[in-house]
Amino acid sequence: MSEKKEDKTAKKKLTRVTGAPVVDNQNAMTAAQKQALFDNTGRAMGDSPREIKIRHVGNCLKADPAYGQGVAKALGIALSEVPKGK
Repeated sequence: MSEKKEDKTAKKKLTRVTGAPVVDNQNAMTAAQKQALFDNTGRAMGDSPREIKIRHVGNCLKADPAYGQGVAKALGIALSEVPKGK
């Protein structure tokens, strides 16, 4: 008898308690919407100390690498300045 192996690379579908699917908002954004998000984050962080901006980019990278890269670019932070996360 053969066992089915679980495909760990397959993306799991998120559902609500009711069983309805959860919309993947992150990938539903257009390139222009993503850029607006990065630019808004850059403006919102405005006069924050550079160390805070670097830490924020690190957290964004943990959430989603593409998001972290976009925020880093908007803030003028080189990815080489961001410590590698745990």
